Amino acid sequence: MNVLSSRNITDWPSNHLIFEWEDYIAKALDCQVVTANRYIARLSMGKAQKILPFLLDYGQPKGLLFKFEAGVLVNRLRRDNTSNVIPCIVDYFLCDNQLDVFEKQFCNNPVVLVSSMEVFERLRNLETKVKLVHCPLTLPDKYRINGDEKFDRQYDCVLLGRQNNVLLNFMNQYAVNHPDFTFVREGDKKFQYYTSKGDYLGTFASRDSYFQLMKKSRVLLYSTPGIDGGEQRTNGFNQVTPKFLEGLACGCHIIARWKDNPDTDWYRLSNFSENINNYPQFEKAMDVARKTEPDIRKYAEYLEHHYTSTIIPIIKELI
Repeated sequence: MNVLSSRNITDWPSNHLIFEWEDYIAKALDCQVVTANRYIARLSMGKAQKILPFLLDYGQPKGLLFKFEAGVLVNRLRRDNTSNVIPCIVDYFLCDNQLDVFEKQFCNNPVVLVSSMEVFERLRNLETKVKLVHCPLTLPDKYRINGDEKFDRQYDCVLLGRQNNVLLNFMNQYAVNHPDFTFVREGDKKFQYYTSKGDYLGTFASRDSYFQLMKKSRVLLYSTPGIDGGEQRTNGFNQVTPKFLEGLACGCHIIARWKDNPDTDWYRLSNFSENINNYPQFEKAMDVARKTEPDIRKYAEYLEHHYTSTIIPIIKELI
């Protein structure tokens, strides 16, 4: 088996975590990361699949292939829906009445790995014909902590990536009420960050720089993606994303907001934060986070169950 990657087609920073998973899995299974022909892969999307069907096979690596699917899309490459590809779905946002779309896209794969326990149980309840296995999202082992780490906190909060509007409004209110509160946010240009005083910190587009900045923050604001305006984008699905695990690896206090579901239960979010529903809750949690250090040993023990190495036995059993 080899790991099929799209890194030669897209190099957007949000995909770099997937590339880290791919590299670790390939090393652990003593196989290679392979890519399809870049130009053929682009041509074989959309209408070209019908006009030039021979493109579906040209340039595609042979043999058994493991591939992360960044989402279930209507234009998923048909050549990936074959008996030699084992896909692992990272994001699933289809409505229940689109079950036929899902089954059409994955009907020829021998098995489909689903990262979200919420999605896994939903599809089983819908009695999908596709064979499913739960394979959770993980933190690459390169970020392992042992519980003795010390962090150089320079800011109370660093806002990285997509933010929850409710938590963001609470934070802005907190900043007004506490003038000594310091935070970092993205400017008008993507990946360029500034302090709340307006000082420019630089561009943080790589995974290393992302972690360096997060490690300087006392707090990570975290929420599941399908609440507070995110329902339309995710069709109400609220899986736990790796950002939560990254926050723990960087030793941040977690101030979180989520919708209870099998995925939030599986990751035990309530062990690390109250489910913040109002400003007084937020203010109390932030006050504590600014004055205390989190239990890094607790974080380290928890993360031992959520590194990428923990899913290798699942993949080995399938192949």
